[in-house]
Amino acid sequence: MKKGFTLAELMIVLLIFSILLAAMAPIVTKRRTSTPENYYENMSIKLEQQIKGLAEENQVLEERITELELQINEIKEVIELTHGFNSLNRQ
Repeated sequence: MKKGFTLAELMIVLLIFSILLAAMAPIVTKRRTSTPENYYENMSIKLEQQIKGLAEENQVLEERITELELQINEIKEVIELTHGFNSLNRQ
């Protein structure tokens, strides 16, 4: 009477077990492959968000440029007034 298993029997059991695990691996890990449609849809959404962000940044920059132009004009007026005042004092 034999006690235990032979090496060949253990190897066969391990082989069957590893084949089952390999077949079950995608199901167990729930690995999902993305389709090209999903990829392009996600990319288009990201691009839309980036375009909206750039448009908002552009609007902010245009407003800031307008503010700076107004400040420059005010500074020019002050310089002209100062220059006029200094020329009056010299006379």
